[in-house]
Amino acid sequence: MASRMKVALLLLATGGVAAGLAGGAIGLRAKSAGHRASLEGLSAQAPAVSRNATLEDLAQKLTSRFVDPDVGLKYAAMLRANAAAGKYAAIRDDAAFARAVTDDLQAVAFDGHLRVSPSVGQAAAMPSPRGPISEIEAAARLTKDVAYIRLRSFSGRTDAIHGIRKFLTDNRDAKTLIFDVRTHGGGGLAEMDVIFPMIFDKPQVLVTMDTRRGVGGSFGDGPTLRRVAAPDTVVRCEHVVTPAAAVGSLQKAKIYVLSSGRTASAGEHFVLSMRRTGRATVIGETTCGAGHFGGPVPIAGGFSAWIPVGRTFDPDTNKGWDYVGVAPNVPVPAAEALTEALVRSGVERREAERLSAEHGLAAAAVRSLRRAPASVPGI
Repeated sequence: MASRMKVALLLLATGGVAAGLAGGAIGLRAKSAGHRASLEGLSAQAPAVSRNATLEDLAQKLTSRFVDPDVGLKYAAMLRANAAAGKYAAIRDDAAFARAVTDDLQAVAFDGHLRVSPSVGQAAAMPSPRGPISEIEAAARLTKDVAYIRLRSFSGRTDAIHGIRKFLTDNRDAKTLIFDVRTHGGGGLAEMDVIFPMIFDKPQVLVTMDTRRGVGGSFGDGPTLRRVAAPDTVVRCEHVVTPAAAVGSLQKAKIYVLSSGRTASAGEHFVLSMRRTGRATVIGETTCGAGHFGGPVPIAGGFSAWIPVGRTFDPDTNKGWDYVGVAPNVPVPAAEALTEALVRSGVERREAERLSAEHGLAAAAVRSLRRAPASVPGI
């Protein structure tokens, strides 16, 4: 499909919501040369474009693209009212202007991905395509029966995909797999579409994804995204898994997924997929709450906006996790999640604590970025 948009679950830090995270939850990466050229040309736009022109362009694009049309209209009304009042007229620094606008958008309605950025700053923040496989933070055979991997993102890089496939193949005789996504900031479907066929023993619907109709692309049909009937306002796909040929005993292995309040976007997609299908027991804390997907859009004045155009949700309940996050099966402090998983795998507690100290994460590394208060339950 020539115009097909490729899903990439990219999380962009939204002010204080997810500061320091690098990854979709989620996003659509447009493949057309024209879109790439428009983004590359953002930094070349004349800085003389007025703040009001920037605000009006942003208002129009939120109205036509935002996942929830009613909320998009509320954002636009706020931006136009602030423009008329001259609220941002005295802000000369582009980064400060972008932060102020982002904060005001979030005050109207929280969204775990929505963000305005100076285009140059956003380009500088993009990860380098070279270097080590940073997506895999750790991988080890912790005991004769237990294999462990910690994933910080799903970048879609060929070397990352190969590294994950190699880990699973090398540990195909493991009786227990532990997927640690406590520091996972987002990414795409590619890694999940390698993992899931190797660990599921029957076809399953994982989650459902709705995209606002008319935003310039659709998922299309494919081996893991299946178009299904939907209201006229959205394009709906089910993310599905079809088991691969058996890889050792992995499709029968016990699986634990470790989560924290830093687990965001594509990491949350992974957590919900594993929990709702019953393929894994999730241990740790409720996730960050960044559940809408979208992509970068050029905005007048040398800015770009990450505008969510769709949502991922549990087809059993029709609930998504934006703001609220995904709750674990077994709630424990995130720093203790690996110990708990090892104990449940039959490891004596003292040895589990030793292994966790050697291979796990300190409390500071898994400090929650969840915006919702503890009294608000995850889905």
